[in-house]
Amino acid sequence: MIVNDKVYGSQTIDDPLILELIETKEFQRLKGVNQYGAWHLLKEEVFSSRYDHSLGVYFLLKKLGASKEEQVAGLLHDIAHTAFSHVIDYVYDAGKTQHIHEEFAEQVLHQSAIPKILEKHGMKVDEIIQESNFKLLERNIPDLCADRTDYFLRDALFSKRINDKDVKDFLNALTVHDNQIVFSNKDQAIKMSFIFIEMCKELWSPPIPVGSFQLLADVFKLALQKNIIVQDDFFITDNELIDKLKASQDEEILTKLSKISYDHIELASKEDHDFHVLSKPRYIDPKVIVNNELKRASFFEPLITTNIDKLKKGFEKGLYLKVK
Repeated sequence: MIVNDKVYGSQTIDDPLILELIETKEFQRLKGVNQYGAWHLLKEEVFSSRYDHSLGVYFLLKKLGASKEEQVAGLLHDIAHTAFSHVIDYVYDAGKTQHIHEEFAEQVLHQSAIPKILEKHGMKVDEIIQESNFKLLERNIPDLCADRTDYFLRDALFSKRINDKDVKDFLNALTVHDNQIVFSNKDQAIKMSFIFIEMCKELWSPPIPVGSFQLLADVFKLALQKNIIVQDDFFITDNELIDKLKASQDEEILTKLSKISYDHIELASKEDHDFHVLSKPRYIDPKVIVNNELKRASFFEPLITTNIDKLKKGFEKGLYLKVK
């Protein structure tokens, strides 16, 4: 299988296990799940699939020399993401942590053919599902990890904040030390840190798209109450779920869906708003290896710490929005 990935270029997949996992219906479903959640409803071209991102994490882990088990864990790490990705967090009032998909992971995997596929190749699903076993795949902020690195590169390219040369420069500056992804070049570490914060404010959590997450979540809550959808419907694609809502012909549902647009959502004040939304701050302060010692990028550029503190304070306040 040859994949022309926009971040890593032409990639050949010839591992029988990886190919078999990619062909499962659970993995194929990710082609129709947008990383940008409800933003696609505001602006059609804002789309990046969980499928591409999952393959990207696999490619990156393979490039960094991760174990076969970690590569598989990386490929499958988003398998439980629901339709519209993190909108589900707002359904269950977890917008600040955005962790709900992790709670579904065991259920999704065990109900699939994936455990038998892994067993056939000498792996156990309960070990693969434990992301804490894989320190290149996942780490807490502000560290780098394969998941965080891939979605940064993918989204920064999409939003034209970086170009192909920048991608190569970032990737060439990454190395593995003490089972963690670090930079070998402080300038690249500083550059990525600044762009990451910019993207958090302008791409991952700008006001109107964040508002659209809450509005769509409210539609889902209402549809659940009216038995128009059930929880299992979150495990179809974005378009299939929207089609199911529209097919109900429920006037209240259709009216609420029509409000998810730039014409109807606007910033408001604490004194006069329709709803208050909390979101997750995303930032990095990656480690840099210098003379076999690890130091944070902020050691070389203190403004990184200043910007992170400012970002976190802003996110603690949340957003006040109105619907016209």
